[in-house]
Amino acid sequence: MELPLTNRCATTAGRVALALYAAFLLGIAVWRPWATPAAPFSGRWELAPFTGTANLWRAGIVPFVFLFVGNVACFVPFGFGLPALTPLRRAVVPLCFLGSLLIEALQWAFGTGVPQVEDILLNTLGAVLGYALFHAANPHPATNAPALHAESADGAKEPVP
Repeated sequence: MELPLTNRCATTAGRVALALYAAFLLGIAVWRPWATPAAPFSGRWELAPFTGTANLWRAGIVPFVFLFVGNVACFVPFGFGLPALTPLRRAVVPLCFLGSLLIEALQWAFGTGVPQVEDILLNTLGAVLGYALFHAANPHPATNAPALHAESADGAKEPVP
């Protein structure tokens, strides 16, 4: 089923906005000019969750809020926007997890940061919150979303091929 022109324009605009946001996020997370370069390919990954967050808490409320809340908040737009733009709604959170993992891997590869498991967990939490907000704002599926089940003549639901 083809979308009306206004819906196609809105969908295209939403995809462009989300792509620009992703580019901005990559810029501040990976290619950040203020970062002191770490040794590229050093193999150093912070695998103990929330070690860095605990250190930030001890450093003060401002760095803690900046990084903890920032890591959550930066992925909320993906969790909210992606389900509106793709029929693969169940894949949104796993895609955001993989996107966060990609960011951490790029930080390691380019030597612009130390990848942290807690960043991946907090980014994924932000995607989950965005996804929950999307469902709260859209309690009924869109009429242009693909049907997952079709009703047969006797009223039984059958998967759509």
